[in-house]
Amino acid sequence: MVEIEYENKRKYPRLSAKHLISYEYFDDEQTEDIEGLALSQNVSIGGVLIEIDREVQKGGTLLLEIALKDHVIKATGLIVHCKKTMRKKFDIGIRFTQIDPSDLEVLANYYDERGIDLDFEGVV
Repeated sequence: MVEIEYENKRKYPRLSAKHLISYEYFDDEQTEDIEGLALSQNVSIGGVLIEIDREVQKGGTLLLEIALKDHVIKATGLIVHCKKTMRKKFDIGIRFTQIDPSDLEVLANYYDERGIDLDFEGVV
């Protein structure tokens, strides 16, 4: 796994994308453990926005498995925000904190297919 550090809020562009995601949530005290399925709203090299049915705590941790084409990307992420939607669901902003280099390559190819060139300096 690669540890990822960020200099600013959004270093990489978001791609609007609906992908199935399985997650396991831990609050910041590691006392609550919830598993579920989510749908991504957008994805980037640095994180993902998902929609779920329950509120979770900012600062909590999510273990993610993201179905992207023929691949399953595994990542660990930090919850940076949780906002209630008008549809009585919750948009959860997640910043990746750990991801395998081969999964980063899958994400890079996802950008490439859309004609977006990325500078990965400092990520891997």
